[in-house]
Amino acid sequence: MLLITTGGLFWDLFISLIGMGFLIYGKKRPDVVAIFAGLILAVYPYFISSLAWDVAVGVAIIAVYVFLKRFVRLS
Repeated sequence: MLLITTGGLFWDLFISLIGMGFLIYGKKRPDVVAIFAGLILAVYPYFISSLAWDVAVGVAIIAVYVFLKRFVRLS
């Protein structure tokens, strides 16, 4: 059973807006990692119904992005 709460909708919207910001940033500066992180952040809240998992996955995706940009030379 899917339980939709106001807090859950707020967090889904907030995480999707962060994903949109990553997408805009990735398009202005040709940054493939930011584009992929933005796409994942914008889409995954539609598939996770638990608020705790929703926030945890969002934080993990942002942490992976920061790790890749700081410690891994991709270009």
